[in-house]
Amino acid sequence: MKKITIEFVRLEFKKEKYRLLTTEYINSKQKLEYICLRGHRGTITWNSWNRGYRCAECGGTKRKDITFIREEFEKEGYILLSTRYEGTKKSKLSYICPKGHKNSITWSKWQTGHRCSDCGGSKKKDMTFVRLGFKKEGYQLLTVEYINSDQKLNYICPKGHRGNITRGNWAAGHRCATCSNLVSKPEAEIYDFIKFYFPTARHNDRKLIRPKELDIVIPSKKIAIEYCGLYWHSEAQGKDKNYHLNKVNKAKEQGYRLITIFEDEYINHKEVVLDKLKYILGVSDITEVDMDKCTIKEIDTKTAKSFCRKYHVQKYTKSDMRLGIYLGSKLLAVTSFRKNQLNQFYTLPNYDIQVILSNLLNYFISNYHYNSIYAYADKRWYDDILYKTFGMKRVQDTKPIYQYVKKNNDNKIWDCGSIQFVRG
Repeated sequence: MKKITIEFVRLEFKKEKYRLLTTEYINSKQKLEYICLRGHRGTITWNSWNRGYRCAECGGTKRKDITFIREEFEKEGYILLSTRYEGTKKSKLSYICPKGHKNSITWSKWQTGHRCSDCGGSKKKDMTFVRLGFKKEGYQLLTVEYINSDQKLNYICPKGHRGNITRGNWAAGHRCATCSNLVSKPEAEIYDFIKFYFPTARHNDRKLIRPKELDIVIPSKKIAIEYCGLYWHSEAQGKDKNYHLNKVNKAKEQGYRLITIFEDEYINHKEVVLDKLKYILGVSDITEVDMDKCTIKEIDTKTAKSFCRKYHVQKYTKSDMRLGIYLGSKLLAVTSFRKNQLNQFYTLPNYDIQVILSNLLNYFISNYHYNSIYAYADKRWYDDILYKTFGMKRVQDTKPIYQYVKKNNDNKIWDCGSIQFVRG
């Protein structure tokens, strides 16, 4: 993984017109001194910068653009007339409210609950309204009476941390203070891995499918990644059978493909997971294969199991027949079938999945007497594109299925379901 250096950090600050004063980078929790684009002097950790926080005097978070603000206004039936946002506390935003009043308001006042002055000046917040906002994101609100936007509201976050936050800070996008400094080591590793190839990747993004959070968003590839700890993403933590599927669908609505990685996959098959991500993101060092020099033949269960344990994120499943593709004595890939259904497929790292699987499927169709062949694509990892290149048609979407978080435990974690394809 790419090592963070002071030169790298300085360039990231410079992209947003910040001047970095610190001359040595120690770690992600170190206070980095800067002068922001408006001349304010302050400090921030690299962790906080990566999560979108910026100059505290300017508001504490990355500046909102006019598109973001327009969406916020439209959620409440307001028409935003302003076409630019200067980003200062005194910048006025012109609007037409749902009752037709034409007026203006600053973004800071909007965030703290103020609305059309002709309609009364503020959108009244009651405890029910505030509690619903917290509940939507899995927070339990402990405070029983709402006074104003500066009041400290006590909560328990989705991960069980107790804390407090003002309504104003909540509206500005701040959340649990403990969670903001508590990113799992595997998630941090994956993010660092992605940042090496895509420096503009965002961490803990709450914009794309708001109010839900996505762990990693890569705008240049239109791909997002979720790392799911088995316990925190289980039924015991309120994640029902449609939780992960809903995130996939919401990301798709925004034109993004969401990859959902389960904790056990990464812990047990770290290199395989990273290799899959490289292939999906188009940054693999693909090894070209001369298929004329390869042979395809049936292999035994023992050989298939051994290969699966090394190069597949899932456990080996029973099959009727297994095919291997060899370059000399080297086994490059394995595919297994249950009658005319493609069961599993796995390759050595950095080999072209599309070319190899295409040859294996063509061999199966030519040598085994079935009128059609079926395949299932796990929505956590795959979309339509790969299978459609093999001339396969989408038949239906299957419902999410579960696995148990631990043996002898009835706590479940649900996947995203699969897509069924057919050829012939």
